[in-house]
Amino acid sequence: MTIWATRPRSGIWDRLFLVVVALVVCIVAVSSFVFAQIFHVNPIWIFFAGNSILMIPMFVREFRAFWKDPAFIAFFLVWMIVHGLLIVCLMRWSELAFWPVFILLELSAGFVTAHWLFGVPLNTREGDDGPVS
Repeated sequence: MTIWATRPRSGIWDRLFLVVVALVVCIVAVSSFVFAQIFHVNPIWIFFAGNSILMIPMFVREFRAFWKDPAFIAFFLVWMIVHGLLIVCLMRWSELAFWPVFILLELSAGFVTAHWLFGVPLNTREGDDGPVS
């Protein structure tokens, strides 16, 4: 159990933290495009990097028992690259209405592949900490 779960916090601190995090995300996003403009980097690389890196906070808890395996880390890096490329390709050649379908298919394929290669449980419940024996 973490210290955050044992100590009650008031709602004002949660809201303040949410506002601060939102401001940091906005500042990082805007500054990345400013730097891309200054250094003549194609903005598509910013979208690629942002969507690839976004997978880490999304799945860090889901795969917490697998982060010690170098093969899993290599798999996850490849999955991040595939996800970033998919988003860039969708932005370039697809209508917005098709995005959820392709993203759902890609993420599902990633989970199934992680299950097939590393034993990642497909149905995670609270308390599941690793591979099923």
